[in-house]
Amino acid sequence: MSAVEIVREKTDARCHSSSCSDSGCCLSMEDAPTPHLLLNLEHEASPIDRWTPHCDFLFVGGGEENSTEWVAPIELTVSAPTVRKFLPQLQTGASLAEQLIPKCVKVRFRPIAVHGKDTLRKAERKRFLNAANHVEFRGRKTPFKRVRCGSTLGDALSE
Repeated sequence: MSAVEIVREKTDARCHSSSCSDSGCCLSMEDAPTPHLLLNLEHEASPIDRWTPHCDFLFVGGGEENSTEWVAPIELTVSAPTVRKFLPQLQTGASLAEQLIPKCVKVRFRPIAVHGKDTLRKAERKRFLNAANHVEFRGRKTPFKRVRCGSTLGDALSE
């Protein structure tokens, strides 16, 4: 069974979404790997407690033509990106993905920070690169992928 099918079965269909946007910032799904599922973690039917800091969306998708599936917690903001804002929210998304997808299902992991302002102070840039500020998934730490509002999911998943 694919990660998409597993997550679809384990989550309420009311929190499944076709678009990825929040407060004036969006990530285009036009080139998203297929099949896919996008969970809106802001929806009341979401498996996350609404009072817990969490990311806006969780993407699960891919697997066609023998390609590996992707899991990507996504946080959107129109302001400048900060590690302090993104890290706890994306980490909650990663933890949810670990709960939903069994370890025997192979997936690639990419935490995605979508932001509006492109100006980053040198100190903040260093914080994003610091391994202590990477998101942990299945025992491995992964750096954030930062993309601008309006980018495509394909850009965010690319190396």
